[in-house]
Amino acid sequence: MFKNLRGNWRGTATGFFCLGTEKSPRQKADNFTIKAEIDVFSQQDIVITADMDAIEQRKQRTEIFRLFSSNGFLRLNKNRIAGDVKVKTISQNEISFVQYSQIKINSKGPSTTTDVKGTVNKSGGIARREIITTIKHSYKALRIEYKVYSNGVLSSTSTWSLKKR
Repeated sequence: MFKNLRGNWRGTATGFFCLGTEKSPRQKADNFTIKAEIDVFSQQDIVITADMDAIEQRKQRTEIFRLFSSNGFLRLNKNRIAGDVKVKTISQNEISFVQYSQIKINSKGPSTTTDVKGTVNKSGGIARREIITTIKHSYKALRIEYKVYSNGVLSSTSTWSLKKR
């Protein structure tokens, strides 16, 4: 699947991220145009470097996405155990995987957080995070979808729709 990804790609990223509290959540759009370069290495590791321009906010950022497929492991961004992912589905043109992590939350002021057991903690805590990534490739089209869950609740999404140049 990865060997045909090498080259220059153009397209858009559409999505949102959540702000506010659990009782009063709100979504903020997160939309970009993308110019990406994909390198594929001999062991089928890939590096995607994406220059992203915000459509409405006049912001720019660069994202670098590394996928390592060496030594019988699939790893995201780090070629060691910290980068391990769990493969959900895999086929000739699609792969879907999950990366699990924990994030330490530092509370400032009167705000509180709720840990995975539902306990309120005024000094912060730990949030469990799952990132589900799906990569679909067909001819000269590439679609990369990210869904981020914090403590089991969807907190952001992004869908990259790219065409090869």
